[in-house]
Amino acid sequence: MPNSLPGISVIIATRNRLSSLKRCVESIQAQHYPKEHMELVIVDDGSVDDTPGYLAALAAREPWVKVITRARGWQASARNKGIAVSRGELVAITDDDCTVAKEWLLTIASAMQDQDLSAIGGRVHAPGNHLIARYLDYVRALDPMLLPDGTPRNLVTANACFRRSALERTGFFDEAFGIVGGEDTELTLRIRESGMRLRFVPTCHVSHWYEPDVVAFLRRYYRYGFGNRLIFDKHLTWEQWLPHADAGLRALMNGHARWREFHELEDTYLRPAYILLHTLQHFSYLAGYLHLTDVAQLDKLRRSDENNRHQSGTDSTRAVSNEARREQSEATHLPRQAKTSRSMNCLTVLRTIPILPQMLYSRCWISTSCLGWRYLKICLM
Repeated sequence: MPNSLPGISVIIATRNRLSSLKRCVESIQAQHYPKEHMELVIVDDGSVDDTPGYLAALAAREPWVKVITRARGWQASARNKGIAVSRGELVAITDDDCTVAKEWLLTIASAMQDQDLSAIGGRVHAPGNHLIARYLDYVRALDPMLLPDGTPRNLVTANACFRRSALERTGFFDEAFGIVGGEDTELTLRIRESGMRLRFVPTCHVSHWYEPDVVAFLRRYYRYGFGNRLIFDKHLTWEQWLPHADAGLRALMNGHARWREFHELEDTYLRPAYILLHTLQHFSYLAGYLHLTDVAQLDKLRRSDENNRHQSGTDSTRAVSNEARREQSEATHLPRQAKTSRSMNCLTVLRTIPILPQMLYSRCWISTSCLGWRYLKICLM
């Protein structure tokens, strides 16, 4: 335990997730950290279920809990409101569909004894026996990506802590990201660009309870891709630059992409499912990065690849020139003027997503008839 315990403010934004929120709050109440050194700030972002009543009773019962109720303003704005009314030296953030380990705050306090650190991130597990949770936990989907020197490239706000002085120096979350998400990655980038230090603490554990729903899975990665593109448009940084996103998406649609085959899995029955989820994950991410909003755009991309192969003669494997790929990428990427319209209506994005049977045929032991065109349209929004 650290010699002197810092004050820690835990910020949670919530909306219409009462059962998940209760589980999250219970895990924070069970912390092995003195209540006089911590506070819990919950921002209710316009819930219309029984969340307001639960939070009012919680705040009346627990003096270290502070509740903010407001009209819906999306996650970045809600977190900013929570940070603004909090008072801790350290600002820890998690999500309302997460639970934290009992030593979570103690681990944060211990790591942040290094006064040169401005922020830390930790492990995010995906508990549960359903397929999506098992896949996401296996690939460690929400662990921070690390640079060659071990510095986190991004922090995930399911499990992150910031020094208040760092947030005051760089500014809070960019509320322009709205429903799209990616504000945590963008904030991390600003902190790094300011020369401040980050660290990944693998002993800092949080569990993220994912929905057993492929539609929610696709939506999530579409938003991640969309957010990544907005970060690139704002900062023009190479880390968020995907110059051949359109070519990669065409390859996925036309069955020409290479994908992870999960040969290391002992359970051979899981292998086809993981390959499918891995492919869909990248498909949705690239579609979001390219801001594709309807099936016609997907079909146009797919047909452009077919036209390229037809024009190349009988040799369908001939590579497209770098110049042609560059022109295709520029033609299909999000227009530059979209930078000024960050409040894009994501409730209408990517209505359907095709899953081409040839992506799996002969690799996954799944019959193409099981993934016929009648199953190829999955509603996202």
